[in-house]
Amino acid sequence: MGLSWKGFRLSGLIQGVGKVDGYLDSHYVIPAVNSSAVKPWQLDYWTPENTDAQFPRVSLTSTNNTQNSTMWMRSAAYMRLKNVQIGYELPKSFIENTFLESMYIYLNGQNLLTFTKFYEGYDPEINYNAGSTDGVALGGGNYYPQVKTFSFGIDVKF
Repeated sequence: MGLSWKGFRLSGLIQGVGKVDGYLDSHYVIPAVNSSAVKPWQLDYWTPENTDAQFPRVSLTSTNNTQNSTMWMRSAAYMRLKNVQIGYELPKSFIENTFLESMYIYLNGQNLLTFTKFYEGYDPEINYNAGSTDGVALGGGNYYPQVKTFSFGIDVKF
């Protein structure tokens, strides 16, 4: 998308996937493994007081939670606002008595918003695990997450 009006410019990129399932495996499903943080949704486990819990139990060492199961399958469809840039090109009359040909001032943001129903705290765009025996897993969690970035710039032409 790109819009411009009287020296102002707005551009953006929205990206996503409409129909895809994601499967958690490996240490995605074991809370606090390898010193990772326990996610709030992992705390909804069965106790005598919480009999309608999402998970049967929480364990830091048991491999029961890592067994292949559709229980870990969830929609990984998402829509992400990948990039937005807003800027202003100074009028020629403003810079006519300088050595500048043009000057554009802008603010840019990347990975600003993600809409998904995937597991909270996990990126639905992470790498696919081709070595998974079931062929659908998103992998072992060894990925660098999407970083929200803001930048400011001035584009000057001489």
